[in-house]
Amino acid sequence: MITSTARVVSHNSRMTLVEIEPAGCVGCVEGGCKQKMYPRSRVEIPGEYHSSVELSLSLHNHLVLLLHSLMLPLIGFVLGALTVSGIQVGEPLVIAGSVTGLLLGILVCKVQSHDRLKLTEVELYD
Repeated sequence: MITSTARVVSHNSRMTLVEIEPAGCVGCVEGGCKQKMYPRSRVEIPGEYHSSVELSLSLHNHLVLLLHSLMLPLIGFVLGALTVSGIQVGEPLVIAGSVTGLLLGILVCKVQSHDRLKLTEVELYD
């Protein structure tokens, strides 16, 4: 299970704006890093939370997201290229076939909702 903790910036009755701490070295996380390579990102999540939120994603949901964001477009790209190259036409048509397969793979992907995330309010003690 992938877990991350986010600090609540603002909230209302429907949405909460959280700031996710960057995953990085101790210097970046504690603010001692001068390079600032990992900026904090802000995300709106559904629901009302007051202090901090723990975001968890199970392995099954992680694999579903991986399938719909990376694997289906990649499979479409490869199958489009293999299908057109099997006809033995020129390279520009093979490239066009691979791009067409990529676009079809993207169209097959389902849009995912926030329901895959497990959100739990936690208290952080500094």
